[in-house]
Amino acid sequence: FPVAAERCQHAVPLPAALRMKELWEEDASATVVQPVWRPGDAPSIDDVISDGASPGAAQQQASSIYYAAVFLSQKSRRNLLRVYPVAHPENVPADLHCTLLFKPSLDQATALPLGSKVTLRVMGCADDGRNQAVAVRLPSGVTSGNAQPHITISYANGSHPKFSNDVLAAWAASVTMARN
Repeated sequence: FPVAAERCQHAVPLPAALRMKELWEEDASATVVQPVWRPGDAPSIDDVISDGASPGAAQQQASSIYYAAVFLSQKSRRNLLRVYPVAHPENVPADLHCTLLFKPSLDQATALPLGSKVTLRVMGCADDGRNQAVAVRLPSGVTSGNAQPHITISYANGSHPKFSNDVLAAWAASVTMARN
């Protein structure tokens, strides 16, 4: 369980996660979904997109990809937070990242430069009091499903990282108006 708490995208401290686990209640009416693979047996993305995978298995495996993203290294994270200090310390994603695609298809997943190091260029920072995010420019050949690729740095209680899209849409409009 400590490993799961460390990887939590909501930066929930281990003691709090353990308290939540203690509050868990079984629900006989709940629908239980069994995992496709046992822990440790899940195929790597290389296995999913290899020529040897059967089309049915590849399609099933690809549908299990929740999102594709560029994750910042620890050095990049430190550099970003030094230039753009956290505005909402109550919610800082554990792994700062730029989401490329949400629930990508197999074709979309295989088109990405999986495992490659890429450089993101920060174009600006926006904070509407709920969400703080930086707009980024992606390198050639890397695409995003978001109108404005970005990294959510922090968000206030009661908000959610997905609202960074709205913050950056307003930011992009103000930058465009300032240029005209």
